[in-house]
Amino acid sequence: QEAAKDAEERFGASSAFANLNAEHAAKAVRRSAFDNFTQPEDIQHERCLVKVVKHPCFERVAMAATLLNAIWIPIDIEFNAEPASDASQGFFVVENIFLLFFSAELLLRFMGYSSGCNAIRDPPFIFDAVLVSMMVLET
Repeated sequence: QEAAKDAEERFGASSAFANLNAEHAAKAVRRSAFDNFTQPEDIQHERCLVKVVKHPCFERVAMAATLLNAIWIPIDIEFNAEPASDASQGFFVVENIFLLFFSAELLLRFMGYSSGCNAIRDPPFIFDAVLVSMMVLET
């Protein structure tokens, strides 16, 4: 209150500083928050794909595949001396299964974004894209 009185004395009642007090600031913040609030009917329903990608089962399956791949890598290194193109059929099949799974997961996650720019701004997505690209180049 003292600040408002001081501003009124210094700058006059018609000044922009005349309304400088905590009560006015709180009202302005509430009004701004209310004006910027999106009503539930304005919110677009999430696409089905977004729900799938955000579902805990999808995350669990992706984590399980990552764990299996982490277990498979040392097995591949230990028992497969050949490069990926010359590997025995079993190693070739398993590598391609992991490649297809991680590529499909990346594609689903990419399609779950509202725009491609959002995907490019997401560091975990970029990291996964680099890893899948490396798998493609290796295989």
